[in-house]
Amino acid sequence: MAKKKDETIFAKMERPGPWPDPPERAPKADWNGRKFRKLPVVVEAVQIGVPLTLETLEGTMRGNIGDWLITGVKGEKYFCQDEIFRMTYEPVAEAEPEAESNS
Repeated sequence: MAKKKDETIFAKMERPGPWPDPPERAPKADWNGRKFRKLPVVVEAVQIGVPLTLETLEGTMRGNIGDWLITGVKGEKYFCQDEIFRMTYEPVAEAEPEAESNS
């Protein structure tokens, strides 16, 4: 298992309509253009040894040898290049609780 490292991102909400989260987590209008930090999330990942193709909600993804196949918090699967994976994920001790994985 691996945990996403803390990182700060710049985000701006572009789509109109209601926020999909509960009202207490809904963004305020003045949040646009501010920095946000991702919640710590634990995912399962395996480094692949053969090229693979995967159908995702975003379309067909191709994983190359050395890429990581990640299973996200809702069971979704996606590839991540090794260099990016190592910069953004860290190993999780087996005894660490998985309670953080619900986002």
